[in-house]
Amino acid sequence: MAKKIITKITNLESRLSSVDVKPMRKNERMKKLIEYLAELESSDYKLMSENGRICIGKIWNLLGMPSQEEIHKSKEKK
Repeated sequence: MAKKIITKITNLESRLSSVDVKPMRKNERMKKLIEYLAELESSDYKLMSENGRICIGKIWNLLGMPSQEEIHKSKEKK
């Protein structure tokens, strides 16, 4: 299993090293990050593992925004 993970990381690193990253203003990058994260969460949240849901919730919290789980809990309280 560890060998598979190392292989996947190596493959990912080689793909990323060949990608040209275009400069973008910080607020534009943040806007796109939030947009893509919201899209990912809305389309795949039900399919995610519990660990994936926790991780995506932590990312939202780092961005200072509520996670899907927090939104659902607040809706249930009302």
